[in-house]
Amino acid sequence: PISSFTWLILYKEQNYKLRSKERAEVLMKLLWWVVHDGQDFAEQLHYSPLPQEAVEKAERILRSVVYGGNKIL
Repeated sequence: PISSFTWLILYKEQNYKLRSKERAEVLMKLLWWVVHDGQDFAEQLHYSPLPQEAVEKAERILRSVVYGGNKIL
């Protein structure tokens, strides 16, 4: 398959429209998994794993997401 980056847009502040803290935490755990443990499936699915630079950038972005001003990760 042809693969490329997929962009995801999310609010830095996850406390919006009655969104629960638990829902925001689950989302962030899922995205962290995609960037880390999910990469273990890349080779067997014939995709390229994320380059280290992309992983580091994703980590910085994911760690900056907050709920009520408090970091989630």
